Amino acid sequence: MWKPKSSPLLMMLTLCFSALWCPTLVLGADMYIYPSKGQTPEQQARDKSECHTWAVQQTHFDPTKPPSTPPSSASTSASQGGALKGAGRGAAVGAVGGAIAGDAGKGAAVGAATGGMMGGMRQKEQMKQQQAQQHQQQAAYAQKRSDYDRAMGACLTGRGYTVQ
Repeated sequence: MWKPKSSPLLMMLTLCFSALWCPTLVLGADMYIYPSKGQTPEQQARDKSECHTWAVQQTHFDPTKPPSTPPSSASTSASQGGALKGAGRGAAVGAVGGAIAGDAGKGAAVGAATGGMMGGMRQKEQMKQQQAQQHQQQAAYAQKRSDYDRAMGACLTGRGYTVQ
């Protein structure tokens, strides 16, 4: 029976190939991790992977998965053109009001101006709300990432690494 030999070159190639295809092996990229007890590269890769799994379980956050998607372009495009939409609505309402008063054209013009201004204000408010929501999402992501990094560091420290 053939028994494969374990050569340092083969191990190094395996680790390099794994690092390209397995995101858990390149975790800790934001950390400086020093093997203070002489851990081998193979042991370091195993420890990082196991600590990643533990940190995800502790924090319910996995930095190897992309964050939740931003609001869809459909909702963004729906909020665009508020002034134009408001002007159209205002013109229609103004025309009806102007017709009652005897001058539909003048009523439509006043309604269009007022509606356009109101639609623009509404659109500006929606944009502010979207920016505030995006800021909250970024802050929440940063907090979760910080918690994950602390858990990862605690695990690696417990396994004999110096983590900065």
